Amino acid sequence: MIHNAAAVRRYAAALYAAASAAGNVDRVADDLHLVASALHEHPKLRDALIQHVTPDRAKRAVVQKLFGERLDPLTLQFLLLLIEKRRERIALNAEAAFRKIADERQGVVRAQVISAVELSGAELEQLRDLLARRTGRQVIIEPQVDPGILGGLVIRIGDRLLDGSVKEEIRRLRQALAGREE
Repeated sequence: MIHNAAAVRRYAAALYAAASAAGNVDRVADDLHLVASALHEHPKLRDALIQHVTPDRAKRAVVQKLFGERLDPLTLQFLLLLIEKRRERIALNAEAAFRKIADERQGVVRAQVISAVELSGAELEQLRDLLARRTGRQVIIEPQVDPGILGGLVIRIGDRLLDGSVKEEIRRLRQALAGREE
């Protein structure tokens, strides 16, 4: 669940502006991924950082100990600012908001591609080129395998869904046949 989406976007936009000015957008994005992964994989850590019953001093100490040497100073300052402003929950969704802003500013679109079997490098490259021509933007493919779609592809780009899976085609055929039987 996104906690106060507008606040998440504002903080992510400010962090992006600072990272862009410093020339380390990719590093900060990687840092935010590391933080988000740690918070999602370790519920006790997440709870300790986002609960207001934990003293801010203790939260800062935990962040410094766990991430101090691993993060870019800008990312570390961002986390400490969230603690200071009592907006720790923003850390849970900052990565997604930051990446979305970075992608928009850099003319990049991410395509989630689901296939029944793993696609080869050549197939992914062909698909990337096709999607780039169609969207007019650089495309980053995020491949996933789901044998449940039986064959074909399901592609999600932003809020658009292109379902060319065998499973969806079977569903459409069933629906069409059911309509004829009435």
